[in-house]
Order: sequence, then C-alpha cells, then structure tokens
Amino acid sequence: MKAFDDRGMAKSQSECGLLCSRLLLSHLRSLLPLQRPHSIISLLGAVATIGLVILILGLHKHRATTTQLTTQLAREPNHLLGGEKPAAKKGKIKTIKDYNIELSKSKFLKQIAKDSGLSERAAIVICDLERNCRHLNGDRLPVSIASLAKIPIAVALMHKVSTENISLETPIYLNPKNFTEDASDLEVGRSYPLWRLLAAMLIKSSNIAPNQLIDYLGWDYINQVLQERGYRVTRISSKFSGKAIIPWNLGWDSNRSSSDELTEMMVQIYNREHPGDDVLVSLLKYQDDRGLGVAALEKSPAKWVGEKTGQTSYVLGTTLAMNIADKKYIVTVIDDGYYSELAVRDSVEKIAARIASLGHF
Repeated sequence: MKAFDDRGMAKSQSECGLLCSRLLLSHLRSLLPLQRPHSIISLLGAVATIGLVILILGLHKHRATTTQLTTQLAREPNHLLGGEKPAAKKGKIKTIKDYNIELSKSKFLKQIAKDSGLSERAAIVICDLERNCRHLNGDRLPVSIASLAKIPIAVALMHKVSTENISLETPIYLNPKNFTEDASDLEVGRSYPLWRLLAAMLIKSSNIAPNQLIDYLGWDYINQVLQERGYRVTRISSKFSGKAIIPWNLGWDSNRSSSDELTEMMVQIYNREHPGDDVLVSLLKYQDDRGLGVAALEKSPAKWVGEKTGQTSYVLGTTLAMNIADKKYIVTVIDDGYYSELAVRDSVEKIAARIASLGHF
C-alpha cells in the first residue's frame, strides 16, 4: 500500500474559481482569431462555462467582477492571451566534464544540508534558467517522489493537448475506480474539463485527478514523452493511493525521478520551452501548500514564484522557483531519510540567503 500524500491544504473556493475563470478567458481569446466552425462551437461552450463560473463566484464572499478578471488578464504575459510566445533560451548540452565541474563547486551544499538538519540521504539541486547548476546527491533516486510525480504527469498532458490540438475544455469522466483519499473537491462519477483536473492536481495536490489523467494518457504515452525529452530516470508507473483506499490498476512500481531531472523539468517549464508551459507556470503559483518554500522565503530577499511539494511517510520534498534580483532560480530539495519540515525550510532559506548575499551560487 502506498503512503498517503497529505500536503494538500484547503483553499477558498472563490480563489480557485477565479483561477479557473482566468484560464477559461485565456483559451477564449486564443479561439477568437480562428474562423472555423468547430472553433465557433468551442467558443460558445467557453462563453457558457465562463458565465457559470462567474455566477458561482458571485455567491461567495470573496467574489471577482468581470472588470477585475479583465484587469488581471491584462497583467498576464502576452502569450497567455494567445499572443506571440517569447523565444526560450536553451542552455548548452552538458557533458560529464561539465557536470563534474559543477559538482566541484557544490561543496557548500553539503554544509547547508548539515547546518539545516537534513539527513545524509538528502538531495539538493539549484539551477538558474541558463542551466548553471549545483548538485548534492542530485543523481540519486529517492525511495519515493510522492506528489512531485504530478509535475511529469502535467508535462505529458500539456504535450498531448498541444501536439494533438485538444481543448482543455474536453470533458473527462472521473471513474469511481480511481477514487482514493483526496484533498480536492472533485467527485467521482462526474465529468470535468481537462483544465479542472490539471488545476486540482497542481493546486490542491489531488490524488484522484492524476489517477484519471494516467488512464486518459496511458502509462506508455507518459513515459514516451519523458524519454523523448531526455529524462533518463523519470518514469510514472504508479497511481496515487491514500491510507486505506487503493485505486483500480494501481501500477507495478514506484514513480521515480531524481532531483537533477525534476530541477531540469522546472527549468524547462519556467523557460517556457514547450507549448503549454505557460499554463503550468500559472498554476504552480497557486499551490495550496505554503509550509515549505513559501514559509522559507517569507522573510528572505528572494521572492517565491511557484512550487510543487510532496510528502509521504517515506519522503518530504519540494521543487520551487524563486526570484532574486530579477533572476529566477529553481531549487529542489528531497529528503527520504529522517526528514523534518523545519530542515527543508531552513535549507531553502539558507540557499536563498547565499545567492542574495553573493549574487551567485
């Protein structure tokens, strides 16, 4: 039986609804330039859905008006609204020699891990978006990656919808066989649009949503996408299970990845190197769990940008984006030894303080 991933915390329905409305409006604008019949049908469906969401939001204390939504949309990057996507900067392909040079400059991470109280099994990886990195046990596979596995599932989903021109409005039936303990408000036996499952998975750390998305995508498809993008060890081979309820077709092995590969995945997302990465960036900044990266950077000169956390009885980890002096960094910390939240927070805080003080790693 899998250990329960319990890092999801409740968020107001109004805030979640506001995000959903923003995503819907983004897709609505992307449809406007198209003049094909099926686009018009999608357009009408999107209009009806947006109207329903806004009506529901009006029933909550913290509601948002249409004007406020439009204002927030205007603040988003142009490519989120269907405009031109800025060219992504891809770093050079690293050789073994490059990696070893980075390792030789990474000794300070061992001291940070020790001072923070992380176990000897802990892994820490830091990269900027140009792929200058530092590593501590970055290539080691932890016994579990918990809900951090939801990042590669999201990556595979966005690859499918972008390459096959599938609308995020596509309804997906939540099979009751995929039910398990869950932190979201999703109900099995109902249909939800793809974007709703994606949002529940990344914001609420839902377990039911990725279980259904695994069925939708297929094990082989997910792992083929990961392999084609160069991930040698990251593989999805298990659904998500709670303490007592095991979903149908659970899988055959633990989901696996390394801190190196999870960090590279986040670098690609925040570089917006693939279609759909902009959607993932938007969702990661609304993650419910504020106990690791957000808490660590609360009094730091670094600004928290987005994050995905994961925890079971075996492991605690986070992969997050932060901004220091107008430069983004990705930090991944995974501890599958005798971990503590305080130690993980302290390590992230110390890393941010070092970069802010020195201006580099």
